[in-house]
Amino acid sequence: MSSINNTRSINDIVADVLGQAVALVRDELKLARAEVEEKATRARSALVLLVIGAVVLLDATLVILGAIVFAIAAHGLSLAVSAAIVGVVALVVGTILVMQGIAGLKPEKFKLEKTTEQLRRDMALVRREAHST
Repeated sequence: MSSINNTRSINDIVADVLGQAVALVRDELKLARAEVEEKATRARSALVLLVIGAVVLLDATLVILGAIVFAIAAHGLSLAVSAAIVGVVALVVGTILVMQGIAGLKPEKFKLEKTTEQLRRDMALVRREAHST
């Protein structure tokens, strides 16, 4: 009596597992690329804020702060003291803007969390599949 052998050879199973692993890696690379592009967009936005903040600081310093120095001096302080007061205030405001831009560029904001977690799951799946064959 002839029986139909429905079992696959180990080579076929290994080839299938490897093929699936390659496809999985390919998909994970696509995911990583998408995540990197998302992080790059965030970095560009943070850099734009940083540049805009710097330009605003410069313009404000040249136009408004000069007038404030004279306004303070008109109340009896010397021009030097008035300029020092205004300079300190401008320094504080500028520092806050720059710090906000830098905060948007911290390395932890650019970790590939989704891709890393998915790769961990995929590696565990590949290991289970490899051990079960």
